[in-house]
Amino acid sequence: MKPTKRLLACVLAVVLLAGCSERNAQQEYASILDREMSGDDPATLTKQYKDLISRYGETETASRAKERLIALRDRVQEQQAREDLKAALEAKQNQLGADWQRAEQQRKTEQAQREMQLQFDIRKMLQQLKDEMETSQADLAARLDRKIKEALTNQPAPTTQVEGTGGTAVKWGMGGTSQQPAYMRNPPPTYPREARERGWEGTTVLRVEVLADGTAGKIEIAKSSGHNVLDDASVDTVRHWKFSPARSGETAIRSVVEVPITFRLQ
Repeated sequence: MKPTKRLLACVLAVVLLAGCSERNAQQEYASILDREMSGDDPATLTKQYKDLISRYGETETASRAKERLIALRDRVQEQQAREDLKAALEAKQNQLGADWQRAEQQRKTEQAQREMQLQFDIRKMLQQLKDEMETSQADLAARLDRKIKEALTNQPAPTTQVEGTGGTAVKWGMGGTSQQPAYMRNPPPTYPREARERGWEGTTVLRVEVLADGTAGKIEIAKSSGHNVLDDASVDTVRHWKFSPARSGETAIRSVVEVPITFRLQ
């Protein structure tokens, strides 16, 4: 065979071989690409792309495989970056949650301590106020007692005076003349304390029904002293008096007598 023909044969063989390799590379590339689109494991796909590039050298399909490999690596890195970011965010959220829980627990603890301290302060303040009030009341009572004693010591001696001896008979007897009912043997009323402390004086005139047995029947206030406490003391005292009843001849009879009682501070 001539050299020229031999060269042409070699070239033709190389071309045929290259074409065969390109077709094989394209088929493998298409298969790997399908697996990539199906979501196959990136590490496995990376190895397969590298094997294709190693076996088919500088073919056009190998060049596309290189580009795809770079894109796959970038996608894997981007996905890994997203996963790392997600993990970092979750860790940060967990940390923030833990910090918030610790802060909330600390806040509750401090609030409980403040409430306990406030309750203690309130109880202490109330006890102090109670002690002060008790002390003030005791001092006030002591001062008031001293004032009353001083007032009683310096106050004029009270007296009660029953005026007259037999009284003025408004109605007595059935006729004739005889003695009027007498009452001066009875004790005078006690001067009421309130009247002494307030300095009240006055004369009460009582209209007293004297029964035949010498006891007091109906008692009326003919003239008030101006103070109910003096009038009441007069009535209460005279109600228990024993009178010498009026008489008509030898007979004791019912009569009415006016009894003036004077209360005076001397």
